[in-house]
This record gives sequence, structure tokens and C-alpha cells, in this order.
Amino acid sequence: MRNLVFIFLFLASLRSIHAQTPTVAASNITVVSTYCSQTTLSWTNGNGNGRLVVASKGTPIAINPSNNSYYLANDSFGIGHSFSANQYAIYNGTGNSVVIDNLETNTTYYFAVFEFNGGGSVFNFRTSSYPEKSVTTKNLAVSFSISDPYQCQRGNSFNFTSNVTQTDASTSVTYNWDFGNGVKSTLANPTYSYPTHKIYNVSLKVSSFRCQADYNKPDTVAPMPVVNFELFKDSLYNAATQCYTLPDGRNNQFWFKNKSSFGSLVGATWDYTFILWRFGDGVTDNSWNSSHSYATPGAYNVKLVAIGSKNNIEFCSDSFNLVMTVLPSPLDSSLLEYDSVMCLDGNVFDFNYNSSNPLYNYTWNFGDGGTSTVAKNVHSYASVGDYKMSLSIIDDIGCTGSYVDTIKVIPQPVNLISGLASSYCQGLTEYNLTTTVVGGQWLGDINATTGKFIPSKLGLNTIRYAVNESGCRDTASVSTTVNEIPVFEMGVDTVICSGTSFTKRISPDGANVLWNTNATDSFLSINKVGVYWAQISKGACSFRDSFTVQMIGAPVVKLGGDSLLCGDGMKKINVTAPDAIYTWSDGYAGGGVRQITKSGTYSVVVTNKCGTATDDIKLTFLDYACQIFVPDAFSPNGDGLNDLFRPSGNVEIIGLEVYNVWGEKLYEGKDGLFAWDGKYENELAPVGHYYFFIRYLNPDNGFEYPESVSGGLYLIR
Repeated sequence: MRNLVFIFLFLASLRSIHAQTPTVAASNITVVSTYCSQTTLSWTNGNGNGRLVVASKGTPIAINPSNNSYYLANDSFGIGHSFSANQYAIYNGTGNSVVIDNLETNTTYYFAVFEFNGGGSVFNFRTSSYPEKSVTTKNLAVSFSISDPYQCQRGNSFNFTSNVTQTDASTSVTYNWDFGNGVKSTLANPTYSYPTHKIYNVSLKVSSFRCQADYNKPDTVAPMPVVNFELFKDSLYNAATQCYTLPDGRNNQFWFKNKSSFGSLVGATWDYTFILWRFGDGVTDNSWNSSHSYATPGAYNVKLVAIGSKNNIEFCSDSFNLVMTVLPSPLDSSLLEYDSVMCLDGNVFDFNYNSSNPLYNYTWNFGDGGTSTVAKNVHSYASVGDYKMSLSIIDDIGCTGSYVDTIKVIPQPVNLISGLASSYCQGLTEYNLTTTVVGGQWLGDINATTGKFIPSKLGLNTIRYAVNESGCRDTASVSTTVNEIPVFEMGVDTVICSGTSFTKRISPDGANVLWNTNATDSFLSINKVGVYWAQISKGACSFRDSFTVQMIGAPVVKLGGDSLLCGDGMKKINVTAPDAIYTWSDGYAGGGVRQITKSGTYSVVVTNKCGTATDDIKLTFLDYACQIFVPDAFSPNGDGLNDLFRPSGNVEIIGLEVYNVWGEKLYEGKDGLFAWDGKYENELAPVGHYYFFIRYLNPDNGFEYPESVSGGLYLIR
């Protein structure tokens, strides 16, 4: 189709037609018939030798045809020439009617008929007045709902409710249901029960005169699972009643064997059965077989739930449950009383279990080889250390309980402070100190809450740390000296002229001085740009300050040569110098970029601390705006006359492209060169018609606006 279009344009361009704009517009657009996807239009022709019909979806016609342009039309909407995303040419000929296809249902379309005269590459369209017409296509849409679309096979019954929307309610609609298993119905709202479980694709097709719509959705019939489980009989933990802790020290553990069975969901691309164990204590599991240990004694209802599902949609479910019992431990830690930390000297620990049950058997182990079988005890340790104390109790039914803790026997604490230097420079920096004992109290020249030292007080600072470990007390003390920092200021940043220097002085007040140039005097001679710093030191404390030196030269002004400019044009002048004052002859104030749009002589005097410069320029603006001139033919025969095709005029060309009649790009201007020598791939193009597209900047009211021009040209020899 594309090649035919360009051949037509090529043949048409060979004719020289001088057409006039039609004087009588087409009229009386009439909608002959309208359906869901088709409508028929007719009209009364004007006095043009042809007419172009344009259609727009959703909005009125927004873009009119342009003279000297040929528009390929197609009566299937969206195939012909595209004026925009919603506007297309649907007819180009001499007749007075068209049948338009490929329309969307329930959509408003706008139509306009443009009379034209001409042929080849010369066309004149009548766009000052033309007839318009709009029409909305008919609508037929269908959907349906299923009451509970996920049911088990047992007792399933599905109600199907259709929902039909149509423009002409008087037109009868026929229904064709297919329940996905070969069974069909022509009722509007049928009811159906499936004999087997499966995922069925239910479809409904409805139709009326020249309109049709369909809709489908899945309907699921699932099998019912059979759920059961039991305790593993060959396990060491095979009883439904267990002690919280067994006599051999093992924790309770229940092992469950899943004996459930499930049917396959026929028709699914994959089936998944969801297993959920609920152990009665808030813990769940999704494994096929499972096990569980309980953290607290009690009776727990263990429930196994099985759910047939697909894509996270549940179908059928069933459950089974058994009760598991965990007997409590005979040991209650709230009845325990004992000392946990004592100093070595005179230590006597009490270990008591406050129970009066005579059936309990006690076993104490004090961690140093000492043991006991009674409920209440006293015990002393011979040396410093950590001792693992434990108590085990067995009740009359064989359940056991145990408790373990660490008993500490400590010496007189070794209380030391570290991390404090012998001296500091005054400031607000925080320093962390460490101690050999934790939990003590800070005293003296330190933050008692955080334990951090800040050297803010000049002179001697004393810090103390007091500890008390189970009656073992000690206080450590350390000292440091805080010295003053020699603070000074270098002053503000400085600007000097090129080739000059200055001297910077500071007052060290007897302290040592160091410049970043390694000089050690109290003054420094400077003749270069940069950042300079000086440091004053007193003992271990020092302070540094800096300033910046910038260098500027005398101003330089160049306004450029005198210029002749287009009317409505603009001249940009950039006058910039550091720290300068600008004096213009016309009273303009300031530097930087200035935009001038009036004729005259302009001069400026620029002055800064390093010197003065001046320049002037004469600008003449013409009384007319600049235009572009494009030749319609050229002869690249090497005779030096008209060998190049290029636009001219007092405008700025920014783009030139040349195409042949088949739409191939033969030339594109680059790097400021916009002139075609008639060659393509180093071969001279044949004699004939070609097409150009030019982009340029046109001055208007002091600004440059982008514009473009396109058309035909002829290559001759």
C-alpha cells in the first residue's frame, strides 16, 4: 500500500495543475444507517472536482486539510491518513456517499466533507465552510454473574444471571449458553448442577441485528477432602498425655501422622491442597506430617484442616481434631528463695524451696561438689568464682522439673578508671572513660549521668568512681589538667589586583605561629590567589583560622563589530567584569547579557578597582522582518550556476531534509551546512521530483521562533 501511495504521488506530481478553491461547499450530510461497528453517510456535492471526508472519534473535527497535500483515505476507520490519534481520512473521491467500517460500539464519531479542486501536488481545499455531522454507534454488551462460583461437588447448584446492555431495547436478543461440558441453554438466566468436579469455562454469546457480544468466566466444582490424623505409634513420644519435662530431661514432643486423602480438581492446570495444623497454642504449621512441643502445661485441642485450593481461592475444606495433654512441672520457680551474689569473706548462702508436698524428691547441686536432698539449705563457698547451682524435683507420677542458675562469690572489687589523659585543651568534646567495675557512681568533675568527661573547666579536674558489689565497696580517683586554647581571627576574605601583593599580620601573644606556607613569622606577604591559614600553638593546644585571597584584573570590553539586523530582530551583548561598575551611554544599568532591539550607537564604560575599559557598537535594524526563500528547482551539472539546492534569507536555518517520491531520505544537513548537491550515496540522483522539509528560526518581536516549511522541488540537468 505504501509503494502505491508514493507511485500515485509521483505520477500526480508530473502534472501541472493550477486549481482554484471551490466556491460551493458540500451540504446535507445524512446518516443513512448505523449499527454497532458500521454507519453509512450520504451528502450533496459542492462544485469541487473532488471531496475529502474526515472522521474523528470522540471529539469534533480539530484539524483541517492543508492545501497542496494529498490525503490517502480508507473507509475502514483508522487506516487512512492520520491527522491525529483520533482523526482519519475515510473518503477521497468524486462520489456522494461512503460506508464506514471498523467503528467501536457505543462511540460518538464526527464527520466533515471538504470540497477541493486540483491534482498532482496542487490542491485547494474549501475549509472556510463545510458540513459536519455526528453519530453514535449502537451498543451491545454482555456479562454475567454466577451465584457462589466456587462450590463442592456435593449438592452444587449454580444460578447464572445475564446482564445485557444495548442501544435499541426494542431489538430482540438471543442467548447461547455453554456450561463448559457440552451442555447448552438458550434461557436468559439458567440454573445448572454439575455431575462431576472440575473447573469449567462457562461462556455466553448474545446477538441482535448486526450486533454480537460474548463473555466467559470459570466455574469451579471441587471434590470434598477426607481428613484424619493419628500419633506416630513407633515414636518415643507416642502418648497423648505427656509430662512437661520427662525424667530423662527431654521436653514434651508430640508427633502427628497425616492420614487425609483428596480428590484431583479435574480441568486445572495444577492442583494444590492446603494443609493447616492448629496446635491450640497459637502456633500453626503447613507440613503434611508435623510435630510440636508445648511451652506451657495444659490441654490442647490439635486440629488438622485440609482445604482444596487453586490460585489462593479456597474450594472445599474439612477438619479433624484430637486433644493433647501436657502435665505441669512439679517445680515452681516462684517458690525458690536463694542468694545469688556475696563477697568471699563470711559468705553464707540460703537455698530454699518453699513447698510442703511430702511426695517430692529433691536433688540440690551447689556447683562446688556440695549436694543436698532436703527442701531448705545453707551453704558456704571456699573461694571466689561462679558456681552452677541446680535443683531437680520428681513428683509421684514421674514428671520432673529442674532449675539452674549461677551463684557468684566475688572478692573485694578491683576498681580502676582508665581512658583519662594527663591534660586536655579546653573544649566541649566528650571523652568516654572505662572502669573495671560496672554499676558504680561517678563523682567530681564529670557528668554523673552519662559518665563522660568534658574538658570545659580550666585547671585541675578530679574524677572519682564509687562501687558497691553486694556489700563490697571501693572508690577510685584520677586527675587531669585542662589548658586554654589560643583562639584568634584571620579576618575577612580579600580581593587584590593582578601583579600586586599585601601583608597579613596576626598577634600570637607569645605563642608559636605556623602558616600553611611553612613560614613561622607573625606576618605573611601574599601575592597569589588561594586559601591561607595560620595556626597558633601554646603547649599541646593549638587553634587554626583561614581566609581566601582572590585576584582580579582590569576589565576588558568587546561589544563586537557594527551590525545590520532584520526588523523585529535582537542583538545580544555580554559585558562582564569582576567587581565592576557599568556606565552605558543610553542610561542602561548593569552588566551581563543585554538584549538590544533598537537601532543606535551604544557605548559602555566598565570600571573596577584594577582599571577602566570602554567600547562602542553601532546597530541598524531594518524596517522589515526577515523571510526565507526556497528555490523550486536546481541543476547540479557542475557549471557553477544553480548547482546546489539551499534556502536563503535573513533567517537562521537549523535543518534541511530531502526525500524522493518513495519516502526515502536522500539528504540531511548537519554541522551548519544546509545545501544539497543532488547526490545520494555518492551518485547523482536522477532527474525528477523530490520533496524537502526545512526548519529555521525567524525573528519576531525581539525573539527567535522556530518555524518550518515543506514542498516539492525539481532536479534538472
